[in-house]
Amino acid sequence: MQSNNPGLPHGLAPERLRGDWRFGEDARPMVDITVTDRDGGVHRVAAREGVSLMETLRELEYGVAAICGGMCSCATCHVYVAEPWLDLLPPMQGDEKEILQELESYRPRGSRLSCQVPMEAPLAGLEVEIAPEE
Repeated sequence: MQSNNPGLPHGLAPERLRGDWRFGEDARPMVDITVTDRDGGVHRVAAREGVSLMETLRELEYGVAAICGGMCSCATCHVYVAEPWLDLLPPMQGDEKEILQELESYRPRGSRLSCQVPMEAPLAGLEVEIAPEE
C-alpha cells in the first residue's frame, strides 16, 4: 500500500496507523497541556483529542484515580482548571456540580471533574491542577 502522506514511512496510509506499534494504539491528534500534581510538580503532557481529560490524567503516575471510569459519580478525577480556560469548557451539568459541592476541596470557580472535560484542539495549552484526594 502506497502512502499518500510523504511524512509517513513507505507502505503506511493514515488509516493504518491505529494499532501500529510505532504510533501506539490511538493515532488521534494530541494537544499539549500543563498539569500540576498534588506535590506541586509541573508537567507538560500530551493529551489525546476526542476523549475526556480524565483519560489522559489517569494514565499518569501522578494523575487521578478515576474510580468510576468517567461516569460522573465518584469525584476521584477532580481538578482545578486555571482561570483563563474556564470559559472555553462546556457548561457544568447538574450531576457534576452536585458531586463537586460535596467536596471540602471544592472551588466554585475552577473545580471540574476531568471526566466531563472533552479534549479538543481549542484547549491546547490547558492548565489544570489535580485536586487533593478526599
